[in-house]
Amino acid sequence: METIKTLLVNSPNRKSEPPRHYPYGLAIVGDVMRKEGASVDYFDGNFGSVEDYGKILQKGNYALVGISGLVTTYPYQKMMAEITKDVSPETIVSVGGGLAGAVQEELLNLIPEIDISIIGEGETSIPCLLEAVSRRKSYTQIPGSVFREGDKIVRGKGNLLSENFETVPSLNGMDIERYFDNGSFPLSPNVQTAERRGNVLTSRGCPFHCDFCFNLLGRKKVRNRSVDSVMEEIDYLTKEYGIDFISFMDESFLANKKRAREISEQMAKTGLKWGVAARSTSVDKEILRDVKEAGCDYIYYGFDSGSPETLLRMNKKMTTDTNFEAFRLSVEAGIYPVPNIIIGYDNESQRNIDENYEFFERLIQYGKTLTSTQDREVFQTGFNNFGAIYFATPYPGSQLYERTRQNLPPLEEVLNKVAFKDAYELTVNVSSIPDNKLIEEQEKMVKFVRGFRL
Repeated sequence: METIKTLLVNSPNRKSEPPRHYPYGLAIVGDVMRKEGASVDYFDGNFGSVEDYGKILQKGNYALVGISGLVTTYPYQKMMAEITKDVSPETIVSVGGGLAGAVQEELLNLIPEIDISIIGEGETSIPCLLEAVSRRKSYTQIPGSVFREGDKIVRGKGNLLSENFETVPSLNGMDIERYFDNGSFPLSPNVQTAERRGNVLTSRGCPFHCDFCFNLLGRKKVRNRSVDSVMEEIDYLTKEYGIDFISFMDESFLANKKRAREISEQMAKTGLKWGVAARSTSVDKEILRDVKEAGCDYIYYGFDSGSPETLLRMNKKMTTDTNFEAFRLSVEAGIYPVPNIIIGYDNESQRNIDENYEFFERLIQYGKTLTSTQDREVFQTGFNNFGAIYFATPYPGSQLYERTRQNLPPLEEVLNKVAFKDAYELTVNVSSIPDNKLIEEQEKMVKFVRGFRL
């Protein structure tokens, strides 16, 4: 097979804040391509201009351009595909990632310049794609593909999830140093002062079905990397890049407590501080004690609402009681809780929104019982972290979008409305509450939680 000269494009997610996460998924794709004999260059839209991209295309003579990004990157991906075909008509344009997985066939209609889309995880699909490009073969045998065949849009073998992803992704060739400048988060004192925060994914998939979420890495079936592979990656990051804080990017790190303890035992040996995401239903006093002793600094919780009715609509499979207990136990373990709230769900009433304050008040009354300086400081930081009050947003690919689609603008208009923004900004209102009222409620709630002091 001939060497395929490839350019991989990382799309910028939002304009409201600087890029904090280096393109982890694209690093995996690049590694797979290099192992198959392709040459790989990267273009990062967070730092390079459109003019820069055009010049690179003119000089590069690339056979394949791969564009990746979340649902919020639709206008950028459309623009880059158009520029690619304008500058280099013979170059194959492939897309993958969150947008490709969420929109699928419709994306090829919206962006005619796309030749092929890879749905799901690409480790198995990419070798087949490179062979097809090299030998000018049909894309029919490429797993997880959606492509053009004449005037028709055709699917390959369907969605594909990788079973083996033990390889540590190399970050060579990426300008990740610039991400370290923005890598700290105001979630806890340690992560806020971290100078070189690294991201690590130890598993793929999620067993839960939250109504507003689109999960690129699969539902129900959770696939785990070996602990040895995880620690090999952390060793690589610390030695090559001087990483001083690890953010584990798993959907629910503590869902498998046995495995969480195995990783924790190894993390304790590194001396690094680290943080995770978890569901409130996955924590108890013992696991929180164990991960704290191993260096766990914060836990990001998707509490999502203080309203029992709204939690049911979201299909969260949790209650305000389990959320309260997770917050309380985290404080008492000395781990900073990072909870969030979503308002403006479809069919949500003013009463449901007001129930968030009842939940806050319950936490405040608990906070006032704390006597130690450390517990009070952890509680204070955790409560103020509720300041991330998000709007329910019908991202294409989610059940929320499908359920409310008939009342929404056309797909492309929705994609343009959510472009380069996160859910902290109201873009597409699915509730019956007027936009201005919903924004007022967010401002009021943010002021309340961020202004509270014990």
